Amino acid sequence: MNGNGAHSNIDSLIAQANINDLFGERSLRGKVREFFGDVSELPIFENKYYDVFRTPLDTFQERFPEGSRFGWRDESGDWVETDTATLYDLWRKTDAPRLEERPYKRSMTAPREFAFSDRPNILQQALGSLFGTPRMIYGTKTPGYFPGMGGPDVLVSELAHQVMFKNPEKYGETRKSLIKKMKGEGGKAYDVPGSVEYITHREIEPLIIDWLRERKGEQ
Repeated sequence: MNGNGAHSNIDSLIAQANINDLFGERSLRGKVREFFGDVSELPIFENKYYDVFRTPLDTFQERFPEGSRFGWRDESGDWVETDTATLYDLWRKTDAPRLEERPYKRSMTAPREFAFSDRPNILQQALGSLFGTPRMIYGTKTPGYFPGMGGPDVLVSELAHQVMFKNPEKYGETRKSLIKKMKGEGGKAYDVPGSVEYITHREIEPLIIDWLRERKGEQ
């Protein structure tokens, strides 16, 4: 299939998507991580003095305290408002990645294949695919970044990548081809139709924001 045909196919697939089926089914990995996250909340494992084992849920709760509300403007300048409960639901629907901070110049998403290294060799990538947890990385050198802030706009933006990794076939890709494109583009090509960044931030992310607004309208 040529590039124009592939992009046309992607456009057609995305046009058929709607807010209700955007996220697809929860993966078994995501459900298992939710179970262990819930277990880690039991008093025997966690209280104000110690935390026996740290889960992705802990990293989410540290940034987004229960009962909090958040607001920001999207790229069009329109106001977006949500709360912790809705962000939690979004985070779960996108396979509950671990939230981290790194001294990078941009924030990014790392699929489970990159769980054990930012530049995994074949063995590390295979182990990550089998046992890894996806990561959502806040770049602490990103312009406008303030330590300690939850950054809900960045979370929503980067979780759009996880939507694509959950259902790569929906966007004319496989996990392998998606990783290859992601590495080749290097976080660029935001304005190039058909690129990973374009599909993620120009097509998927607006659907997530629509979903956030729909949820707010139901409250």
